[in-house]
Amino acid sequence: IPVLDRLQQSAQSVRQALFDAAELPTGAASGSAAAPARQAWNTLRQNMRLESDALRHALRVGIGATLAVALSRSFAVNHGYWMSLTLVFILQPYFAATWQRTVERVLGSVAGAIGASLLGLLLSTPLSVALAVLPIALGTFAARTVNYALFTFFLTSQFVLVSHIQQPDLHEPELAALRAFNSVLGAALALLIGFLLWPEKAPRELAGALARALQRHADYVLALIREKSGEQADSPRRIVELRRQACLAADNAQASLERLQQNPLHRDSKVDTAETLLNAMRRVTAAGTVLEIQPALPVDSEAASALRDYGETLARALHPRDGEPEPGGRVMPVPLAVGQAQPGLPEPLERIARQARQVQQLRDKLQQA
Repeated sequence: IPVLDRLQQSAQSVRQALFDAAELPTGAASGSAAAPARQAWNTLRQNMRLESDALRHALRVGIGATLAVALSRSFAVNHGYWMSLTLVFILQPYFAATWQRTVERVLGSVAGAIGASLLGLLLSTPLSVALAVLPIALGTFAARTVNYALFTFFLTSQFVLVSHIQQPDLHEPELAALRAFNSVLGAALALLIGFLLWPEKAPRELAGALARALQRHADYVLALIREKSGEQADSPRRIVELRRQACLAADNAQASLERLQQNPLHRDSKVDTAETLLNAMRRVTAAGTVLEIQPALPVDSEAASALRDYGETLARALHPRDGEPEPGGRVMPVPLAVGQAQPGLPEPLERIARQARQVQQLRDKLQQA
């Protein structure tokens, strides 16, 4: 059930935050704030490449705004700055978000322009127009965080009426038509810029994000089980960091999936399978959080050796490395010696195994589709 999955994810986040609080070093805060200028420079340098989404979006907005101004100046478009403003407000880093914002902006602008023109026919004096602007301005501020289309509706009505006060020789229907015309032009130009300049490859991006998330979860499970088998290859702090990386990779894959769902140019039948795959990965980290607090086995024991082999099996089920065979069978039972040596280990291990088996089946389904 989606609601229960969301509640489980929230509970997992709270539990991880409480569990990780004790792992933070005391000098971390002072060390992170030691060189803010250097951190700012490193961030700026990392984003001054075409691989950076921030730089690409800045170039899109700059090129789009320049074209909008050039078009409005070349063709002497009345109130042409509305076209430039529309483009700047609509254009988003991803085409799916640009499309959604375009639909909301155009619908709100056209409806607001029609509403303002009808209202202007009923208001005959500048004072009455000014009094009508007040509740519309309040509606603009109220709708800003509620719905973008509704916000645009009030904003357009306000602009049209205020422009009529400043330019009484232009009537509301004419101003409304100009507003709607410039909004449509700006929206069309924004869509064109978003489609032509570095469009994201949504299906390929989702596939890569899912593969990275599976690899991060496999690394986390393998390191965690090795630590529980008595090996000291990874410290508890390193285990927590691997879990955070796995959760971050799953969040990035979720963001890619949502962009694919919003993109009108892509209609992929694998969306539901990818959503189920992400939920299975989140259950892996939830079970891993429980496994982290269990005591480790003696490193030289038979149970520890069996647990290490079992960890390799689970990691291959989550993300098989090149040349390695995937584990077969419908179930991956926990070795009996592990439960006899430490009764608290089998339950979270079985939860991870169930999700690993589901991940294996879903991954095969995605590859066959």
